[in-house]
Amino acid sequence: MKRLISIDTDQGYKKGIEMASNILKNNGVIAIPTDTIYGICSSLSNTNKIYDIKKREHYSLKSLLNKLLPGPVTLLFKRSPLLPESFNPGIDTIGIRIPESRFVQDLVKHFGEPIAQTSANKSGATLNPTSIYHFSDIWDDLNLIVDGDNQFSKNESSKCHPGSTIIDLTNTGYFSIIRDGIIKEKAEKILTDFGLDNIKTKIETNKMSVDIVHMCKLFEEKYGVRPQWKVRCPGRVNLIGEHIDYSDYSVLPMAIDRATFILGIECNEDILEIANVEKEIYPEKKIFLNEIKNWHGCNNPTWIDYYLCGWKGMKLLVWGDIPPSSGVSSSSSIVCGSALMTLAIQTNGKHFEIINKGDFAELCAKSERYIGVEGGGMDQACEVLAQNGHALRIDFKPLIAHPISLPQDAIFAVIHSGSSHNKASNNYYNQRVVECRLGAQIIAKLQNYKHWMNIRTLGQLSKEVFNDIYPKNMYNIAIEKLKSTNGGKYTREEVKEILEIDDNTLISTSLNSNTTEMKEFVITPRVLHCFSEADRVFEFEKACENNEISLMAALMNESHKSCKELYECSCEELDSTVKICLESGFLAARLTGAGWGGCVIALTTMDMKDKLEEKVNILFWSHPSKGIDLTNIYVA
Repeated sequence: MKRLISIDTDQGYKKGIEMASNILKNNGVIAIPTDTIYGICSSLSNTNKIYDIKKREHYSLKSLLNKLLPGPVTLLFKRSPLLPESFNPGIDTIGIRIPESRFVQDLVKHFGEPIAQTSANKSGATLNPTSIYHFSDIWDDLNLIVDGDNQFSKNESSKCHPGSTIIDLTNTGYFSIIRDGIIKEKAEKILTDFGLDNIKTKIETNKMSVDIVHMCKLFEEKYGVRPQWKVRCPGRVNLIGEHIDYSDYSVLPMAIDRATFILGIECNEDILEIANVEKEIYPEKKIFLNEIKNWHGCNNPTWIDYYLCGWKGMKLLVWGDIPPSSGVSSSSSIVCGSALMTLAIQTNGKHFEIINKGDFAELCAKSERYIGVEGGGMDQACEVLAQNGHALRIDFKPLIAHPISLPQDAIFAVIHSGSSHNKASNNYYNQRVVECRLGAQIIAKLQNYKHWMNIRTLGQLSKEVFNDIYPKNMYNIAIEKLKSTNGGKYTREEVKEILEIDDNTLISTSLNSNTTEMKEFVITPRVLHCFSEADRVFEFEKACENNEISLMAALMNESHKSCKELYECSCEELDSTVKICLESGFLAARLTGAGWGGCVIALTTMDMKDKLEEKVNILFWSHPSKGIDLTNIYVA
């Protein structure tokens, strides 16, 4: 299918522009040289072909853009709803790239509209393609390859091959370097000179404690009435047990002393008024309830959408000191806090007389799925059921929280990786839910279990098909039943053949709304992570009971390795932060939360605290905190 054209001569260059443009107009996919690496591109309406080849699942100020572009920079902005739905489905950001490549610029001009581009390799490949031979494995999928190898040999910026510098501009007033790339230092200077702050610096210096007296004053100034109720809901860090709650396996988190606070009072109008102390970052909103009575959730939530899990007419003011998008559950804290505030107003403070804490936590977990993530309930259970001074081992189905005493000499630090947890990763998250489900169903089917279609999780598989055997034994069964070739990947056709079903049945039985178009599923590594991580949770609990801090550390380090290599939920920044922590003297370090950015949780002993603070930029030291609470603060 491929055609190759050289642009070394003037005639070849002109022909290359014309051929490339025509192929793009006819829904083709081409490979082109940029100013850094080769990229594959298509028209914006034809990006599905790019996804198939890859195998993967503001500021409008012209002066700033002119200083950064054209050049080896990718700028991330909030996605416009006007973009084709097939372009980056389920992701709420878009990367803008204008390379310093004459060919690319002339091609776009000739084509007449923006083109969609990604690096010319399969997802997960480590080599940046600076020669057409670096991506020979996808040649047959392309309609044209524009040979610019000689251009790269002349281009100084391409010799180090790190790719473009990726800059996140989605947070008003701030920037974040997602990938260093070629011009990190230059880009940072341009952005700071322009008046933007590095969000990493904001996060690292966010040591504030919420001032409730000040909140009450602001509430009264805004609404002309004193608040009646105060809700405090903590964040959480997961010590071990990552990405296994939605497989119905136990996890071991603890609540932290960072929290979301909500002040509220009922109003007699059908209006929901929500404001935030940090109004420059989180704009306030007045919502008429009759306009949202048919609200059924959203895929690209704003901070206010996390409140719309339950509501009636009320006035609210929100503030918190949980770092956002950091993997310490700031979003679930808002969901649980909003649910309790709503319940308190509706029941006049008799909230937990109406519903017990366990059912309340499960209700909050169900509510948060309206935001578009198939979470398992760990965050909500921890934030609602936590006990002061204890971590929790949380079991699911039924939901039971077991308090765990940590060794007195053990202390945990939370360190930000410098890369915010991107909500775009929700799509990766949902893919892994499905891959684990398919793994459970395939094992059940191969075990000749008649009701395999009813199996939804790996934990359910263990209970119903294998009489609730230990996760370590389930790991061995997975090794026996699941394929080890091709990295444990199954094509859609392979899955249907094993399960003996058609495509419609696959969609209704196994997939979710985010994964209906997936052509390939990484099943074996996901399943092996879940079973091994479930085993580590119980071993970690035993280590806590026996004050074996060295064993706790070993299990945490194994957990990060599994998250990185089997579950693939880490990222370059998280791995670098883990490495820095270990080299500085921490006993263990691992990602915490969903991953794909955010924070690292690191373990040390009390005697090392001061020394480590000198070496590592610690966001905060985490102490086991109590769970959600409600206070009547109204003074007549």
